[in-house]
Order: sequence, then C-alpha cells, then structure tokens
Amino acid sequence: MAEHLLFDSLACAKRLREAGFTDQQAEALAEEQQHLLEGRIATRADVESLHQDIEALRTQMREGDAALREEIDSLRTEVREGDAALREEIDSLRTEVRGGDAALREEVKAGDAALREEVDSLRTEMREGDAALREEVKAGDAALREEMKAGDAALHDRITELERTLQADMDTKLAALEARLMARGGAALVAALGVLFAALRLTG
Repeated sequence: MAEHLLFDSLACAKRLREAGFTDQQAEALAEEQQHLLEGRIATRADVESLHQDIEALRTQMREGDAALREEIDSLRTEVREGDAALREEIDSLRTEVRGGDAALREEVKAGDAALREEVDSLRTEMREGDAALREEVKAGDAALREEMKAGDAALHDRITELERTLQADMDTKLAALEARLMARGGAALVAALGVLFAALRLTG
C-alpha cells in the first residue's frame, strides 16, 4: 500500500492566494501539485521494495557466484586430474619407448654380431677354398709336368726308334746297292759311294 508524501497543501494554497489566486484556484493547484509529486517521487514502500529486489538480486548473484566458483573448482580439479593422468601416460609412453629402444639396440647388436660371425665364416671358407684351390692347382701342375715329361720321354724314345729303323733301312739299301755295284765291277764307284754314305751317316 502506497504511503502519502508529507506535502503541505494548505500552506501551498495560502501562498497561492497571497500571490493573487482565488481560493478555488489555489486549492485546485495545490491538489494537482500533490498528485504530481505522488506520481513522480518514490514512496518509502517503493524504496523498501526496491531494496528487497536488490537484496534478492545480490543473493542470487552470490548463489550464482558460489555455484560458478564450485564449477570452476570442479573444472580445475578435473584439469589437474586429467593433467596428472596425461603425465602418467606420457611417462608410460616414454618408458615404453626407452624399453623398445633398448630392445632394438640389443637386437641390432645381436644382428651385427651374427653378421660379423657370418662374414668371418665366409672369409674362413674363402681362405680354405683358396688354399685348397692352390693345392689343387699345384697338384694339377705337377701332374701336368709329369705327364709332359712322360710324353717327352716317349716322344724321344719314338724318335730314337725311328732313327734307328731309318738307319737300318738305309744300311740295308746301301749294302744291296754295294753288292750290285760290286757285281758289275765298279770297284772305284763303290768306294766313292762308300765315302759318300759314310759322310751322310756322320751328318745324320
């Protein structure tokens, strides 16, 4: 319920009458002034209602601020927990990577050692094969030389035999020729031929 302002309408009407207004005009103007003031100026009830609205708004703001702070704290807690979980996951991944890197290094070392062993084995096999090949070449060369010597001796024997056969055949033919010449009485010719054949034998 609205309160009336403390407006002295009688004093206002008196001042209006003293200013030259009639009683009716002064009272009408005083009442109109009172209505205008009541419509424009807030009463105590209006002010108290406004204060109540402000307090209610402040209460709502405090409650909203508290809820907002709780929500912010909850979000901070979630962020911290998520950050901690993320850090743990990162540490786990780092540990896994380190373990995998160590295992990979061990595997590389093992593979390198196996490769070195294989290379050394191949080198040994090559050396042994080279030695065996050299021995085989030496043996083949010795056998070839022996075979060449044997062939050369056989060839020499064959040549000697041919020379002997040829010499015997020539001697036989010469003897037959000498006999024929002797039979015909050509002693001098026979002697000359004998000297010639002797020279041929010497040159042969």
